[in-house]
Amino acid sequence: MDRSARRRRSAVVCSSAAGKPKVLDGGSAKPPKSPRSLGPAGRRWWRWAWTTPAASQWGESDLYAVARRAATEDLLDALPEPSSPAEIKAITTARCQLLGRAQAEDTALGLNPASRARLNWAEPPREQQPAEPVRSSSREAANDPRDFLAPVVSDPFDPREVLDA
Repeated sequence: MDRSARRRRSAVVCSSAAGKPKVLDGGSAKPPKSPRSLGPAGRRWWRWAWTTPAASQWGESDLYAVARRAATEDLLDALPEPSSPAEIKAITTARCQLLGRAQAEDTALGLNPASRARLNWAEPPREQQPAEPVRSSSREAANDPRDFLAPVVSDPFDPREVLDA
């Protein structure tokens, strides 16, 4: 395929539309079973990954790549905190290598905007809903300074009007 034909292709919208062959249902309530055993951090990442729009584009053959990425989270979680200056370099090097591996796997799975553009995937438009602030307790809610502040009204202000007066 030449470059101009690749540019003319229309984007595939990442959604959990039913009826696509061999595509797992991304965004469903329950993710598929992992083909490998995962620790707590890996299971947490596995559940999150299946809620992303890119998950709707993954097929059954991608399960192993997604599980490998989840296992990387387990490896990152298993790294100990350095207890001496001598351990800092070794643990930091290992952490950097694992983060590089995680970033490469995220790119291959379409989990960042650049990789979705490269794969010619587009996210479905999101509905704009104002986010409600989450308050952990009534005591915190009583002392929340946001309750006493007024919202800023976006009023177009022209500084020339002040100078001309």
